[in-house]
Amino acid sequence: HISLQTIVIELPLTVRDLYHGCRHSITYTRNIYEQNNGKVQGTPETVTTIVTVHPMSIYEDKIPLRNQGHFAKFANQYGHVVVKPVPNPKLDPPNFSLDDLDLRYDCQLSLPEALLGFTRSLTMPNGTTLTVTSQTPTNFNTVKVIPNLGFKKMFQNPFGHPVEKQGHLFIHCSIVLPKQLTATQS
Repeated sequence: HISLQTIVIELPLTVRDLYHGCRHSITYTRNIYEQNNGKVQGTPETVTTIVTVHPMSIYEDKIPLRNQGHFAKFANQYGHVVVKPVPNPKLDPPNFSLDDLDLRYDCQLSLPEALLGFTRSLTMPNGTTLTVTSQTPTNFNTVKVIPNLGFKKMFQNPFGHPVEKQGHLFIHCSIVLPKQLTATQS
């Protein structure tokens, strides 16, 4: 029995892919080890495979690909591959980001919207539409919380019982002030 190092691959995904689930093609290099005259030599081999990311996966989750890593021919033994889905802010829909299990939406308001109220239709990462309405004035850096619209994750409590934890949607409001007022505005 020999020890083959596990190959760890980070898979950058959008919040939508993490929320909704997806299938992704990944390519990685593994070594095929052979033994000649007592000396072990590795030859690199490129492998492409499909990875299924289940809905509500977050960056702490690991997707094991058993027996798909390095291969020791002389011992007929495979190593493993671990794929870690990670959020990639560059790929995310506009204004959405992920903070642990919570979703964050950055909402820029004009001065009239901040003073008189606003309505926004948000396309959520799972593809549904959420309408957010405020009929009261909004202050600088106001945060509106909508419970249970973040990611879900199952944990085990100290007694071994499964517990579900649910994140929230945090809407962070900022106000875009005009650079100057027109004659009718002043």
